[in-house]
Amino acid sequence: FTEMHLAAAVASQGRLREAERLYRKVIRRQAAKLGEDNKFTLLSLHGLAVILHHLGRNVESERIHRRVLAARRRMDG
Repeated sequence: FTEMHLAAAVASQGRLREAERLYRKVIRRQAAKLGEDNKFTLLSLHGLAVILHHLGRNVESERIHRRVLAARRRMDG
């Protein structure tokens, strides 16, 4: 979880491209270890989607937000 927090800290400093790279790295590791629908993986995906929105990459951001929402709905039943 430390890497996820690092990505958030970097983002809060406005270093969005670096934060994007960190989030993608974290997501790959979390998905491999915890699964793609794990709550921590989804939290990191949400963080990435927010970063992409701030970078003006709204289509990709929306796609990821929808993926997270669909997974959360499946989890909640």
